[in-house]
Amino acid sequence: MRGCLRFKGSRQSVASVLLEELSHEMNNALSSLQFNLNFLDHATRELMAQPDAVGLSGDARARMTELTDAVTDSIGAARHVQGVLARTRSKEHGRDLRARFTPLDLRVMAETTARMAVPDATSAVRMVVDVPAELPEVSSDPTAVSQILLNLLLNSVQSLDSHKPGNLVRVEAVAAPGYVLVRVSDSGCGIQSADLERVFEARFTTKPGSGNGLGLAVSRDLARQLGGDLSVESEPGKGSTFTLHLPL
Repeated sequence: MRGCLRFKGSRQSVASVLLEELSHEMNNALSSLQFNLNFLDHATRELMAQPDAVGLSGDARARMTELTDAVTDSIGAARHVQGVLARTRSKEHGRDLRARFTPLDLRVMAETTARMAVPDATSAVRMVVDVPAELPEVSSDPTAVSQILLNLLLNSVQSLDSHKPGNLVRVEAVAAPGYVLVRVSDSGCGIQSADLERVFEARFTTKPGSGNGLGLAVSRDLARQLGGDLSVESEPGKGSTFTLHLPL
């Protein structure tokens, strides 16, 4: 028995070392990516500010603006992954997520994560962000909240039928006693009542062949580590609404 325990401890130690090495290598690659993206962002904005740029056609200027926005979003995505790696290492070393709490701009966060989810959406999908600026201030871990929102948005997009007109994904936020509620709703296929709680189980998925069944489980775990929760309401054939409860 003692030998088994020593082996188990050793295996966990090896896993920790591998995690550190993987995080280190990924951070190096992400740092290089961010450097190049920042250079591209700076160069693109310089070109847009040149006197010659005034003569560009409307379509050309629009494409340059799209390029600048895409670079900005890519920089944000790289920072998001670095934050996830940092949070994973902190969890591995037993650090409390609350040590990373900072005031959030939920409107900007919702808009940014919505743009990150757009590549998984088709032109038939309308993404709406309705987060008022006058919400009560929320302090939380920005990387964890971004990860939850991105998981929920991607889940919503994947629930839609790309051939069906009127597809909608909406992000909205409202104040409630002691909380700010962030809702991600969709007009997708919905979830059967028997599966409503199971969707938060690791490895459970209602989309065979698509997804690994971890996104919602990780998201609820993160929400509870932040002192909040994640709940769901759904009607088969009409869509689902996931609500993130963020404590004030």
